[in-house]
Amino acid sequence: MTHPNAALIDRFYQAFGRRDAAAMAACYHADVEFTDPVFPRLRGAEAGKMWAMLCARGADLRLTHTGVTADDRTGSAHWDAYYTFSATGRKVHNSIDARFELRDGLIVRHVDQFS
Repeated sequence: MTHPNAALIDRFYQAFGRRDAAAMAACYHADVEFTDPVFPRLRGAEAGKMWAMLCARGADLRLTHTGVTADDRTGSAHWDAYYTFSATGRKVHNSIDARFELRDGLIVRHVDQFS
């Protein structure tokens, strides 16, 4: 049986795969903090706006996610993004490890790590 927080993380990435930023933001707690090497320490609505921008600009974005695990307070996943970098036309493959803190059935902290 899948833990509800694992289902939440899976739902987040399914929405990302559809480029549905509103559904992604609905997985976030109002007090969410998002951090990655490019967008450090986005809080609240800023995190949802970042995903909306990435979804809107990612014309050829393709996403896969694996290894979703979660318990009552934490979770993790691995995801891969494939897209064309618009400034250079170069094909990109980003391999990302994500960690989550969860509260009230929502993601309250999301940290993505990649090179």
